[in-house]
Amino acid sequence: MNDGETFLHTCTALNTMGISGEQQSFLWDATSAILHLGNLEFNKTDDGEGCTIRDYFADSSGHCSDAVAKFRDSVPLKPTGSSLEWACHLLGLPVADAARVLTQRKIELPAGAGVNSEVFFKPLTALQGLGCRDALAKFVYAALFEWLVAAINRSIRVTKSTSVAGT
Repeated sequence: MNDGETFLHTCTALNTMGISGEQQSFLWDATSAILHLGNLEFNKTDDGEGCTIRDYFADSSGHCSDAVAKFRDSVPLKPTGSSLEWACHLLGLPVADAARVLTQRKIELPAGAGVNSEVFFKPLTALQGLGCRDALAKFVYAALFEWLVAAINRSIRVTKSTSVAGT
């Protein structure tokens, strides 16, 4: 069995479980976003104080190789560039916000004694950026898995009172 046949069997099984085409599209988008997040690498900045996001498929200037660019150009309704843009597009996130979350930590000092609250952004190291990327991917995966299990349970109507044959 090839990948195409396996994918069709998977879609058929999802249809059988009552998971609509729109829900399947959501499933594939979220799965693709997780894979795109895995393409992100983090380099330390020249001053060593922070990190920058480097796309696995892009060169140091952020441009994709000809082969990757040709592939991406063949896909309809797509973002134009990096895996970060793809992941954000698929998850419905603003790219600038995602980039900031993956490279900076927000520190908020509460107001008190006549002083207004203050917000600072501290750069993350490359290792911390990787950890943040992995945490985001794990969060999306966990939410997706939980949703899929709930959808399957609804389709087979698993309840606490459901008995197993022979018990």
